Amino acid sequence: MRSRSPTGHAIALPIRFRLGQPPARADNAAPMPEPGWARRAFPLLLAAAVGLPLLVLLASGVLSWRETWAQARQDTAHAADAAAEYVGRVLDGHRMLVERVDDLLRGRPDAEIRRDEPALHAELRRMLREQPEDVTSFVLDAQGHALLTANLYPAPADSFADREYFTALAAPDAPATLVSQVFIRRVKDQTVFAVGRRRSSTGTAPGPAGFEGVVIVTVLTRELGIGLAALLANGADSIAVARQDGEVLASTRGFTRPPSPLPDGPVRRAMANGENRVSVLVPADGDRPERLVAVRRVAGWPVYALASRSRAAVVADWKAHMLPQLAVGMPAVALLTLLASVVWRQQAALGQAYRGLEARVAERTAALAASEAEFRATFDSSVIGKAQAELGSFRFVRVNQRFCEITGHDAAELAGGMGLGDLLQPGPGAASPADRLAALLHGGTHHAEEQLRHKDGHTIWAQVSVGLIRDDTGRAVRVIAAVQDITERKLAEERQALLAREVDHRGKNALAVVQAALRLTPKHDPAAFAMAIEGRVATLARAHTLLAHTRWRGAELYALVAGELAAFMVGGTVGPQVRLEGPSISVPAVLTQALSMALHELATNAIKHGALSQPGGLLTVRWEEVATLLRLDWRETGGPLLAGPPLRRGFGSRLLLATVVQQLGGRLALDWLPEGLHCSFELPLHRTTVPAAAEV
Repeated sequence: MRSRSPTGHAIALPIRFRLGQPPARADNAAPMPEPGWARRAFPLLLAAAVGLPLLVLLASGVLSWRETWAQARQDTAHAADAAAEYVGRVLDGHRMLVERVDDLLRGRPDAEIRRDEPALHAELRRMLREQPEDVTSFVLDAQGHALLTANLYPAPADSFADREYFTALAAPDAPATLVSQVFIRRVKDQTVFAVGRRRSSTGTAPGPAGFEGVVIVTVLTRELGIGLAALLANGADSIAVARQDGEVLASTRGFTRPPSPLPDGPVRRAMANGENRVSVLVPADGDRPERLVAVRRVAGWPVYALASRSRAAVVADWKAHMLPQLAVGMPAVALLTLLASVVWRQQAALGQAYRGLEARVAERTAALAASEAEFRATFDSSVIGKAQAELGSFRFVRVNQRFCEITGHDAAELAGGMGLGDLLQPGPGAASPADRLAALLHGGTHHAEEQLRHKDGHTIWAQVSVGLIRDDTGRAVRVIAAVQDITERKLAEERQALLAREVDHRGKNALAVVQAALRLTPKHDPAAFAMAIEGRVATLARAHTLLAHTRWRGAELYALVAGELAAFMVGGTVGPQVRLEGPSISVPAVLTQALSMALHELATNAIKHGALSQPGGLLTVRWEEVATLLRLDWRETGGPLLAGPPLRRGFGSRLLLATVVQQLGGRLALDWLPEGLHCSFELPLHRTTVPAAAEV
């Protein structure tokens, strides 16, 4: 049957029509046989009542065990990703500092450096003033003797030719930039490792293989460990940093002496094979417990970040999850066991009382069959709408309360001359309700989803079942109808179809954004192209994750900005800093991906050329919502001094303009101030659609 909801939606009501028999008379009732099968099945039922809760607890424990391990893998993977990015920033900053020291001494022979040592020592200290107090730099000649140090004056006469960093850089196959083993500083009892490279263009006659000495900057393992500890979300986890050859460089657990290399095993093999991302379960070895380890390679370095969680910590988490369930489940099982024993003891007494109970039930059944009042009470109390109608005219004879609620008519209206045909909506081919009812009963019963007219005019969906009531001779005497309102189910099916179309649209949109990133990224440098695409796809992935958490209702602006600058928001004194200021603003889903791409371009420029490219740099991002506009201010200070705007507009500037102005319909201003870039833009927050990415 067909009808309309208050909102105009078509709704179906389940209507069931059944063939029925009049209630049996009391004098025809025969004694019920004693159910011997029930007695035989009773022990099994009791065992199931006790055993099923135990099985549920067991299944819950197995599922919780799997979920706990899955969460541990996810947590360690996230910690390893963050640690690899953080260590990469630290090493990149130290490499830049080494290059600056090398540039300071470029073209100066060793004799000139010794002659000008006071001034060069002061300049070197000035270059390190933004670093932690104990970070130092020193320069060695081709024989391993100190020419210049940042922390001591005059430079000590000791020879450092036995240090691993010196022998590695003096070798013919020396790397461009070296990360050394951990060693103890001679001046202070501190564990450090060095980032260094060969000296270039010194003006002194080079030694074998063009070797002219080394430039070294130390990294404090304690400071690096503190920075890594800030990334941990679980106090039971740990993070370590190691070279590709297994030499440990730093750890959140700290150490006061050079640590032992990583033992042979799956982690060491993954690093030796150059794996970028891997998660392995490392078996127990001596005093090392079994643990889950996520390994991530630091981009551009032969260095890995390792986040680990012991099996004991995972088991402890699982026990914490299971304890509340056991606290409730085990007492319940005990009570069920006690109840089952009581019921079992009473079974014999119940068997003796069965025959007397059977006689009483037979009497009650006969009384109900003979009593029209009791039958009508049963008829009216049904949660399904029920109605009886005349066989030929389909006019209602009696209806229950639920039938009245579904149709909106009261019982007097329905039984006062209305029939089933008055409620049915016209069917396919404009068939009349009377013809359709006759067709429905052609086979004696009918089950269908139909539309009914409600009293107030709207249409409702119902599941309708129609059947015949027959007398003792088998002759049909009445029609009986059962009706269930399924409007909500129909609306849910419509919403589900809508959701499927929306998921399809979102997937196509994400693919279009990736295609635009591939098309708009310059391709003259394959390595740069791959890095740029990887960064932009990662940005899209972060934006997609934020939207998925809110079911595509939008994303927090703070999370968008922080996702691009997370590595510079870690507490500590190493590296440049980021400051975010602004209220909580939700960016609509249609703007989120494009805005995240614009923020990614600004962050990439700041890391490569701006305030985040050197220690001491500061990036301040402020935003506010004015009326329906988002205003965002991006200001960089403390980076390399700018002589003015670039002579030509770079790819990043063109992409910003295409994204903010052409794609998002906003306004953009770029000021190349001496102290750093100042970018401000406005975006309409309540835009409902965003065009595809514009050409750059």
